[in-house]
Amino acid sequence: MGDELITDSVLDTGSIPVCNLNECADVVLQSLRRFNPELLAGVVGSDLLWERAAELGIAPKEHFSANKFCRLLPSLSGHIALNMARIEDWSLLPAWLQTPAENWEQVAQAVAQQSTEAVVERGRLMGLALSFPAEPLQDNWRDSLQQASADPATAPRVVDLSALWAGPLCSHVLAQCGFEVIKVESIGRPDGARQGSPHLFAALHKDKECRQCDFSDSKDLARLRDLLISADVVIEGSRPRALEALGLEYARINQLSTEQGRPDKLWLSLTAYGRELPFGQWVGFGDDVAIAAGAVDWSDPNQPQFTGDAIADPLTGLLAASVILHLRQKQTAGLVDFSLFRAARFCVEWLQKHNGQATAALRRPALRC
Repeated sequence: MGDELITDSVLDTGSIPVCNLNECADVVLQSLRRFNPELLAGVVGSDLLWERAAELGIAPKEHFSANKFCRLLPSLSGHIALNMARIEDWSLLPAWLQTPAENWEQVAQAVAQQSTEAVVERGRLMGLALSFPAEPLQDNWRDSLQQASADPATAPRVVDLSALWAGPLCSHVLAQCGFEVIKVESIGRPDGARQGSPHLFAALHKDKECRQCDFSDSKDLARLRDLLISADVVIEGSRPRALEALGLEYARINQLSTEQGRPDKLWLSLTAYGRELPFGQWVGFGDDVAIAAGAVDWSDPNQPQFTGDAIADPLTGLLAASVILHLRQKQTAGLVDFSLFRAARFCVEWLQKHNGQATAALRRPALRC
């Protein structure tokens, strides 16, 4: 497996055979328990992949993702995954496809007449979330890590600016391992999981302090800046330019922390494909990014299918938590350029090493909340 940072954080990935993505999650959670033997007692890793599906009574079927927002569509040269999780994206489709497209049938007809690479490239430039199976993308992440001291006598403070699933699952694991976690939500744009999957939201945030911030208010931004400076770990899920516009990016907060004599912090940047351009501008969600990484069910060679429910999200949450805990243990600080694609690709390569398949059989775990 090519990603040494993740390999080093998850014990025995080279020697433990895994057959599917459920087993990958089981091994990662078991590895995490070296930091807290009671971590998520009574739960196996694969349960965490299926909690949202169990709450909502959903599952992937044929060319539909579990939540039905993402679909695999045939093109002239293969298939694409198009994720329409945002209602406003429908207004972009006529320009993207260069033909009227008001429903999925019209979209499918238009995509079928275009090449995979061309239609994906054009859509990404317009800000659509789409991909094609097992994209040949080169490793593009750029971690920037260095040795740093940490006070072992105090519980590390985590400020979590992320939303939905991957970041919140990561900070949930950290909270279970004794970290102080403060979740910060935008007043104008609260975490969509509050309404979309309220039971899972409650389970992931029950041990955190929740605060709200008005990102258009200078006083609120100043308070948030001070909070970030006070953190030992920051988790955020924004494209780099968004935080730069607010003066809250890693470089700026790190500079202010140094000026105030604060210890160096770990900064977990969670994106769809990584921070480097052009990847840092691409939009992606758990289902379509999983397809790009090769987490595809090819049981029917003529019709690829989704595996799991937005499976790149929970896999990212578990692996990111493992990386953070490992780096803290080594007294390492700096920027971790993590992504849904990075996590999913790691698991796909892990499976390939052991002749496994990038599938995940449906589980119905008991809800934890």
